Amino acid sequence: MEKTYVYRMYPNEAQRAKIQQTFGAVRFVFNHYMNLCKECYLQNRPVLTYFDMVNDLSRLKKEHSWLKAVDSRALQNSLKLLRDTGKKYYGKTMDVLTVHYKRKNSPVTRYKSTCNNNS
Repeated sequence: MEKTYVYRMYPNEAQRAKIQQTFGAVRFVFNHYMNLCKECYLQNRPVLTYFDMVNDLSRLKKEHSWLKAVDSRALQNSLKLLRDTGKKYYGKTMDVLTVHYKRKNSPVTRYKSTCNNNS
């Protein structure tokens, strides 16, 4: 069972910058791997699985050092969202041509966090 909480936050400037950095990194990772999945699909190669993307995420962090400043669980949850988005609408196989990219100016911004050891 999942619980959902809605919070209204009033962050200061430093917290606001960290939140924007997190959302930007999550959007970048989601769109990057969405693009890779589309390329694999169009070239008739096997589509990347979630575990392939997570293993490749460390390489991506080495290329873009600013990704290291963001919570790693947030980046992994964006990959789970990418995986689940395709399965939700198209069954076991993901139709990557119809899943939409994340946009910066979207009116809804979500962040999914996991609770590990009451942290």
